[in-house]
Amino acid sequence: MLDKLFNDDSRQRLLAGPMGPHLGALASKLAELGYCDSQARKVVCTAAALGDWLAERGLTPAEAGRAELRAYIETQKRMPSGRLRDGAVGFSRLPALLEAEGVLCKPSPETPADPCLRRFTAYLANVRGVTPSTQWTYRRFVGPLVLGLCVSDGPDWSKLTSDYVSNYVLGTTSGVRAAKGRVVSAVRTFLHFLVLEGIAPAQMVKAIPRVRRWRYAKLPKHLSARRTSIGAKRVRNTHEDKPP
Repeated sequence: MLDKLFNDDSRQRLLAGPMGPHLGALASKLAELGYCDSQARKVVCTAAALGDWLAERGLTPAEAGRAELRAYIETQKRMPSGRLRDGAVGFSRLPALLEAEGVLCKPSPETPADPCLRRFTAYLANVRGVTPSTQWTYRRFVGPLVLGLCVSDGPDWSKLTSDYVSNYVLGTTSGVRAAKGRVVSAVRTFLHFLVLEGIAPAQMVKAIPRVRRWRYAKLPKHLSARRTSIGAKRVRNTHEDKPP
């Protein structure tokens, strides 16, 4: 499959990299999932860039886990235009896509939040039918929320208040820009899960604030009186300039 996506020189260069042994399987998986060639090419290049980044730190893909993935994506800030950098396209899907290869899945040290997060992941898979890549994304955004509630033996659910949820969503979405919708979806789904478990009241879901998507964040809510008058003047002048 790689030979369809890359010319000989590019393919050989990719295969020679730290992630090379796994790229053929990744390309085949992307084809099975219906990725177009251009998008599949970007995801493969992201995997290769991640492998190079790990190698610079003395790690192999098999030695990477969530901590390393978080550290890598922190280096891939969006461009001023809002577009993803070449080394970040499809990044959140890589752990699920490469799971069968045994890479990017090194277990992290157990935390007090993990038992709850495992139940949430099982809920996503068995009740909601969520794909593995979305499970990983949701867990990524929900994990810090649960950790913030934890004491030594697990979450202290008495700390789960409307203010806590609202502040967490606003704080997290301010740092992810274009992923705001995914943060809100992840937290909303998690709160529904807590409602089913009898941990949170149903009205807790209403604590999630409305956030503007990054794409439209700079648009004004309404035109000022000054802008309205300028626009009206321009329209008037346009009509006056037309020949009778």
